[in-house]
Amino acid sequence: GQERLLAVLGPGALIGELALIDDEPRSATISALKPCRLLHLTKGAFFRLADANPQVYREALKILARRLRGTND
Repeated sequence: GQERLLAVLGPGALIGELALIDDEPRSATISALKPCRLLHLTKGAFFRLADANPQVYREALKILARRLRGTND
């Protein structure tokens, strides 16, 4: 029931990655501070893309690691 600002993300940010990877409910809700354009990928589309381009997995892991380090700070 509490509202907290976890991060302010910019262009190219990935959101919803935890629920995508671990099949659990989202851990947070996101709100846009100004108009933005989004790309929505289904789970199936993401994994097809990543399976065909393993660099996608590496980049997603880097994002998760940065966010975990930020949480630790």
